[in-house]
Amino acid sequence: MTPEMPHSREAEESLLGSIIINQDVIDDIIDLPVEAFYSERHRVIYRALKALHSEGEAIDMVSLTERLRTDGNLDKAGGFLYPAGLVEKTVVSLHAPTYARILREKHRARTIIDICGKAIRDAYDGQPTDEILNEHENNLTAFARFDAVERGPHDYTEGALDILRGGGGLSTGLSDLDFASGGIVKGGVNVLAGRPSMGKSSLMRVILNARVNDGDKVALFSVDQGGDEIYALEAAQRAFTSLEDFRPDHQGRRRVSEKKQAEVEAQLAWLRDEWSQNFVIHDSRAELHAILAKARQEIRAGATVIAVDHIQSLMVDGHTDDTRVVSSVSRAFKALAREFNVTVLLLSQLGRAVEQRPDKRPMMSDLRQSGAIEEDANQIMFVYRDEYYDPNSPKQGIAEIIIAKNKLGRVPRVAELVWIGRHTSFGNKSRAHQEVQ
Repeated sequence: MTPEMPHSREAEESLLGSIIINQDVIDDIIDLPVEAFYSERHRVIYRALKALHSEGEAIDMVSLTERLRTDGNLDKAGGFLYPAGLVEKTVVSLHAPTYARILREKHRARTIIDICGKAIRDAYDGQPTDEILNEHENNLTAFARFDAVERGPHDYTEGALDILRGGGGLSTGLSDLDFASGGIVKGGVNVLAGRPSMGKSSLMRVILNARVNDGDKVALFSVDQGGDEIYALEAAQRAFTSLEDFRPDHQGRRRVSEKKQAEVEAQLAWLRDEWSQNFVIHDSRAELHAILAKARQEIRAGATVIAVDHIQSLMVDGHTDDTRVVSSVSRAFKALAREFNVTVLLLSQLGRAVEQRPDKRPMMSDLRQSGAIEEDANQIMFVYRDEYYDPNSPKQGIAEIIIAKNKLGRVPRVAELVWIGRHTSFGNKSRAHQEVQ
C-alpha cells in the first residue's frame, strides 16, 4: 500500500479560516504558492482568496462565495457550507504564520519525493544515467536554492530600472570594451569566440579578474588549460614578464633574472591568497553533467559568475564537438543562467571556413555548430588580430573585439584593444572614447 503524501489537513483548514477571519493575514504569506495546499478543495479556496486580495476586494464569506460561484468552483470548494465550517474551526488568526510554515515544510517534503521518484522511474525505464543524474541534480538544486516565490510587477519594474541605470552590464575591466559592448550581460550567457591563438583565454582572464575585483565570486571550468598554467600565466602577466623567459634556451640558460623570478613568485603567492575565496578553478573533468553538478555546488557556495574554456571540449555521452553536443552544452548553460540568475561566460572555437576568406574577420556563421549558440547567447564577441594573418598589417599589436550580438545594445560594434603578446594580455587603446559608428 502506497503511503499517503506528507500534508497537514488541520494546518490547511486553520490557515484558510484565518484568512477569511482576518484578510490582513494574506499579506504575511503572500509568497505561499497554491501548491503548498495538498487538498484540491483547499487549493480552489486559496486561489479565490488570493484573487480577491490582488483585486483589492474585501475578503469575507459573501465575497468568497460569490467569487467561487463566478469562477464555477463553488461545488469544488464544498459549496457554501465548507468555507463557513473553516471559519467555525478557527478561533483566532494569530497563528497563521505558523500554519503557513507547516504547509511549506509539507510541500517541500512532497516535492523531494516527486523529484526522487522521477529519477527512480527514469532509471527503471532505461534512460541514460548521465541524463538522469543531470536532470535530478538540476531539479533538486533548483528546489533547494529557491522556494516557489511569485514575482509581480514591482519585482520586474525594479529589475528593468536596474538595466536602465546600467546594472544590466558588468565591467570587463577594459573601458574601451565596456564602451562598445556595455560590459558582459549580467545574469545572461556571454560567448567569447575566435580562432586558436587569438587570445580568447587571455581576454577571459582579464574579464574574470575584473569581476573578482568588483566583488563577484568566479568559478572557472577550464578544459583547455590546467589550473597551474592559468596561475603561472596570470602571475607572469602581473609581474610584466613572459613565461618564455622561464624556459631554457638551446644551451639550457633561462633569460629570467633572480629579481624577476622573485617578483613572479610573489605575485603567485598573492594570487593564491586573493583567489582562494573568490576565484575557483576546476580543470579535471570534461563531462557536461559533472561540470553542471559542480557549477551548481559553486553557486550554492556563492558563485555569481560561471566561466567555461571552452565549450567544444565538453563531452556528452562520450561525444564532443558535434552539433548535438554543442547544442546540449549551450542550452544547459542558458538554463543555468536563467535558473540561478548567474552570469555565464563561455569560450567557443570558430570553424576553419574563416581561413578561406580574404577578410578573415569572424562572422556569426563561423561559430562551430552555431545554431544553438547564436540563439541562446545574450552577447557574442569575436576576438580578431589582423597581424596573426598579415605580418605587415598596419594594426600591429591591435586586437579587434567584434560585438556581433548584444541584447542590451546595438550591433555590430568594434572595440580596438592593445594586444600585449609578450604578457598574453590586453589593454585599453584609448581613454578618450568616441562614438563607434
